[in-house]
Amino acid sequence: MKKWDLCVPFDTKLSRSRWSLHTNVGVVDELKSKLMDEQIQMFRKTCFSYFLDLPPVVVQNQVIRFLMSRELVQDSEEDFYVKINHSILCFGIREFAIIFGLRCVGEVNDEGTYSGSNRLKDAYFPDRDRLSKDDLIDYFMAKRWQSDNDALKISLVNFIYTFLFSTISKRSFVSNRDFFLIESGKYEQFPWGNVVFQALIGSVRNKFRFIKEVS
Repeated sequence: MKKWDLCVPFDTKLSRSRWSLHTNVGVVDELKSKLMDEQIQMFRKTCFSYFLDLPPVVVQNQVIRFLMSRELVQDSEEDFYVKINHSILCFGIREFAIIFGLRCVGEVNDEGTYSGSNRLKDAYFPDRDRLSKDDLIDYFMAKRWQSDNDALKISLVNFIYTFLFSTISKRSFVSNRDFFLIESGKYEQFPWGNVVFQALIGSVRNKFRFIKEVS
């Protein structure tokens, strides 16, 4: 294939392919149902505050699947180009930043940078070397916290993994980096846009490989 060719030939039948999403579109309702008014106001003072005003979201899997079938061959793995009605559209880090408003400028350090003890993790998950995303969700839904500050911090970790990182499996684990960032308060300056965009593009690429295999 050459650059600007369709990745999936136009006449390819995709009837056997399936697309499913696991975006937590109810994240705002969950936050408002589990947090007290004072805790919600604390959340509104964070860098993720504007998500509390997110309107109801309806994900149309058919549209996303169609866009996947219109992707164009590119040299870059981080830009998603599609051709619709003879027009070429691009979705990259710039477009992602405009839509989501997350910080996309800054350095993302290696996971090993954040090794060591962590008060939040040690206090609430002392017997867990690694905490799964699934267990984190259960913990949040049960409101197992001992103070308003910890309610905010656990809610932030849950928000990051069930909404921002909704593309990753529930069997994945919460990283030491994210516990450190939330506990230290450094999450406010962290370039979440960079890591969320990479996770999104990685998920799209995996779905595209599946489409190629079944087409």
